[in-house]
Formats: sequence, C-alpha cells, structure tokens
Amino acid sequence: MSRAADLLAVNCTACGAGLDVLGGGRVIVHVCPYCSTALDAVEGYRALRKFNETPRPDTMLEIGQSGDIFGVRYTVIGLLQLEERWGGRTWQWIDYQIFSPTHGYAWLTFEQGEVIFTRRHRSDCWLSAHSAETANSRLSVWERGRRYVYYETSNSRVIYAEGEFTWVPRSDKVTSSVSVLHLAMDGRSRAEVKNAGPADCVPSMLTFSKSGMEREVYHSVALDKYAFAESFGCSMPRSYRMHPLSPMPRTPNGKFLIWLGLAGVVLSAGIGMSLSAVSGDLVLPGQTVRAADLPREFTFEVENAGDLVSVDLRGNGSNSWATYELELTDPEDQLLFSAARGVEYYYGREGGENWSEGDNAAQLKFHAPVAGSYTLGLYPDESGIWTNPKGGPAPQQQSEIRIRAHSGLASGFALYMLALGFALLAAFPGGRHLLNRKMRMAGSDWEDED
Repeated sequence: MSRAADLLAVNCTACGAGLDVLGGGRVIVHVCPYCSTALDAVEGYRALRKFNETPRPDTMLEIGQSGDIFGVRYTVIGLLQLEERWGGRTWQWIDYQIFSPTHGYAWLTFEQGEVIFTRRHRSDCWLSAHSAETANSRLSVWERGRRYVYYETSNSRVIYAEGEFTWVPRSDKVTSSVSVLHLAMDGRSRAEVKNAGPADCVPSMLTFSKSGMEREVYHSVALDKYAFAESFGCSMPRSYRMHPLSPMPRTPNGKFLIWLGLAGVVLSAGIGMSLSAVSGDLVLPGQTVRAADLPREFTFEVENAGDLVSVDLRGNGSNSWATYELELTDPEDQLLFSAARGVEYYYGREGGENWSEGDNAAQLKFHAPVAGSYTLGLYPDESGIWTNPKGGPAPQQQSEIRIRAHSGLASGFALYMLALGFALLAAFPGGRHLLNRKMRMAGSDWEDED
C-alpha cells in the first residue's frame, strides 16, 4: 500500500500538530517533531510508538529546505541522528532523507567539512562484516569496472528521528555497515564535479548495510559543498581533516610539469656528465711509490686561481686495505688542509659464484685559491689484510701506491643538483596523488599485521 499522492498536510493523531507532507507516495512512517510519535503513513497516520530517546539535535538543514543537486531539485523530508559506540568511544551524526518527485529518494550527510550524497545502489556484489573481520589482508570488490578497497565497518542505531521515511526507523535495531572506497582520482575541477552525475564522480564509496534480514547497498559521493551551500542556503563547517570522498585537488598543468621535469633531468644530467668527463691538464704525471718509501712530497703547478684540481690514488693490494693522510700546502707554504683517503679491494668465490667488493682507487678534489706551486704530502696511516675464513686467494698487502693530479677540471655538481630539482618537479603531481591517497585512508579501521 501507499498513501495518496495528492496529500499535502495532516494532523498528528497523537498531539494534533499540523504536519506538512513532502515525501511522495513511498513514505511509510512520519515521525512528529512535536511529540516524537511515529505515525503509520499508510494506515491513516495512526500512532505506532513514541520514538525519540534524546533531545532534538542541532542541525545544518531543516525539514522543507530545498536545493539543487546535480541539476535536480531535492527537498529535505526527514532527519535521523545515529550513534555508534566502540572501544569506549561514541560517535554521533545526522543523516537527512531528501526527495525529488522525478529522481526519488536519497540521503545527505555532513562529514569532516564535506557534503556526502548517498543513494540506494543496485549491485550484485556484497561484503559482510564477518568477511572483513576475518580477512588476513585488506579486501576489495569490483563493481561496474571499478575496484573498491575495504575502508571501515560500523554498527549504528537511530537515537532521534523526525519527518518522513521510506522505511521504519527503530532505536532497538543495530545496522551493520561495511564501506569500501574507490580510490581512482581524475583531477577534475570543482566545476566539472558539479556538472557530473553521481556515477561519474570519483572517488566514490559503496556501503553494504544489513539490519536484521534486510540488506541494502548504497553509493556515496562528495558534492561541491560551495555550490550546495549556495543552493540550499546553509553554511558549511570547516574541517582540518580530509574526508575519504573529498574531491581530488587539481594540479594545474600536471602533465606539462611531468614532461618539463623529465626533459630537464635528461638535459641537466647530460650536460653534467659531459662536464665531469673533462679530464683537464695533467699537472702531476703518474708516479708509483712503494709503501716502504713513504712519506713523500709531490709538487705541481696550478695556472689559474679557482681551478678544480683532482688528486687520484690507486693501490695494488687484494683482500687488504690501507689509508693515507694527505696534506696540501699553498704557494706561500701555508697548510690548506689535511685529509684521509683509503684504498681497499676484496674478492673470492662463494656458492659457485665469484664476488668482489671495494675499490683500490681513491680521489681528492679541491679548488685552488691562488695560482702557483702546490705541495702535496703523502703519509701512511693504517693498513691491514683480510683472510677469508672459508679459504680462497691469499691476501696481498698494499705494497705501493700510484698518484697523479689534474688541474682545470669541470664540475657537473651544480647541474646534477639542477637535475634533482627537475626530478622533484616531475614527481610532484604523482607524489601529490600518493600523499592524497594516504590522507584519505588515514581514517580507515584496517590495520596491517606486522
């Protein structure tokens, strides 16, 4: 049965208050806001029971308010206050039932600064609370070509009702809901989201709701809250936490930034490698010195102040190591700096495969503050050998060291840093999406086991 479609107002059969009829022919219960009596809208508005157990909550919308959603005129016909308790904590929120003569019934919820639009959804897939609780990994479902991942499970009951409903709200019935989230982001602007239909808006959420033997599937999306507030004539609360259904912030010229960054990386790194390959002028020809003859001093000339100078060392040991102290004095015989460099090389065979580690080469680079004759002192520091406990080649001590120096080198360091900057630029759009995804999932009750 259904009530008369042309009915516009009735009097409460419990208290006599006048009630507007706004919700169309599928309404079966009307809860009086004055005496909290649930009335049977199908059987002459007879009183069924006193419903509310709490005072009327503060609300963002009032029954009778109207506005446009996706170009369709909806009117608020009822409101529910729901409560969930878990782990000693309590959450309360309000759902508004809305009605359009052409598009039927839906729900509005204000959460974390967003307006969530929810409708019943025809779907063959289902996810139970038991399946979510006993799963070893985060569950997911596919629905109409989209992948939804598990978000949360909740158990709620109605503690306040007012207005017209297409079902019978009961405070003694607990509704179990499992929500799954579609994480795809399309980077649409607010204007594009405003003009899209519910099925086109992403991200979106499916909720599998069960109360007693009744099962329903709901589809939810976030509305353009600014357009909504203007249309319904209400204000929006601020939130400092991202809702899982919040519109994805659009990255202006995202593809351009990616291609610009990649091109900059290739160009900067390429030029940097070309500069680093410049060998410069040989100012100290290669000389081999026995370790037993150290310490030794070597003199070389730098033609231009500010030239980049490279001192190269190479040892001859195997399965051994050695460190050397280097002291550099300028043309005025003043000590510029001292530094240590080490050479080491190890190799062997294990598990039928050859392996090697370390490098017998070392390098020291510096910028000459003035032109002139520089003196480099080379001093032995420490050395040792390594014996493979599993056997293998006998170690060879670092018995000699070869030294040479080049001046007038070109450094690609600045260009490498520039390439790193371009890489960060190219990664920004994708990184922003990953961070946004992490923020959306922060409210999920799923915990990965270690």
